[in-house]
Amino acid sequence: MSETNQTTTTKRTFYSLALVAVLAVLIFASVNLYLSMQQQAAQLTHSVAPNEAIIEPPVPEKQIVENKDESNSLPEYTKMEAPQAAEPNVSIDVPAIIIPPLDESDIKIKQVLTEFYTPQLLNLIVNDDIVRRVVVFVDNLAQGKLAQKHTPFIKPLEPFTAIEEDILTISPQSYQRYDPYVDLFVQIPPKQAVALYQQYSVLFDEAYQEIGYPDKSFTGTMREAIDLILATPVVTGNVPLIAQSVTYKFAYSEWEQLPAAQKQLLRMGPRNLKKLKAALKLIKQELPPEQQVEQ
Repeated sequence: MSETNQTTTTKRTFYSLALVAVLAVLIFASVNLYLSMQQQAAQLTHSVAPNEAIIEPPVPEKQIVENKDESNSLPEYTKMEAPQAAEPNVSIDVPAIIIPPLDESDIKIKQVLTEFYTPQLLNLIVNDDIVRRVVVFVDNLAQGKLAQKHTPFIKPLEPFTAIEEDILTISPQSYQRYDPYVDLFVQIPPKQAVALYQQYSVLFDEAYQEIGYPDKSFTGTMREAIDLILATPVVTGNVPLIAQSVTYKFAYSEWEQLPAAQKQLLRMGPRNLKKLKAALKLIKQELPPEQQVEQ
């Protein structure tokens, strides 16, 4: 082969190798560029994702229809069923009170009182004509009198006693005889005492009409009797007496001249009188206003 041909062949081989090298470099660069762009896109996605809005999945067609129906309604938690109106004239857990005739009221009155008093205290109350006795006794008490024959209470079994020393005085045992009677007024709460009286006030008014007060409520007379008790003086210390045959009278004229009802209250002793006053004062506050009795 001539030298000229050999030179030409060598140059062609060199150009072919160079062309192949250039193509390889371009392919490699393209691949790297593509991978680099993919990596940047991925980084860009991760960096932007926290600030992008969350795309919620589409709401099913059925739910959309239900929401359209409730679009004008209040939120579910505010919906409340309208309360059912109570039927008129229906008493709930309040038993009907049957008022017996006045002549047949003793058993009912005693039965009601068993809810407040022990049998020992109940034995202090008479068993016959309770309402009528209370009315007559209170009516006399309001006038300062003692209706001994119409008292609603059993008389104390222990007799009145006095202590004879330098002066004649009331024995403390005489005061203690009235302890259980005062308990009759102290043990029952004032509100319940007045509520009980109001339940059976028609019987008291009927008995009050029987003794000559057709147009007046018994409540007014009861207030007057309570006022007389509240006005009774409380005497502390020894109470001097004067013996008269088989009876006694107070040595001090200001006590002896008191109405008979107030003198009897003094014989109960200062401790019992204070307790009785406190109980009756609360009862008076609970009493309803006096009203005229309807005919």
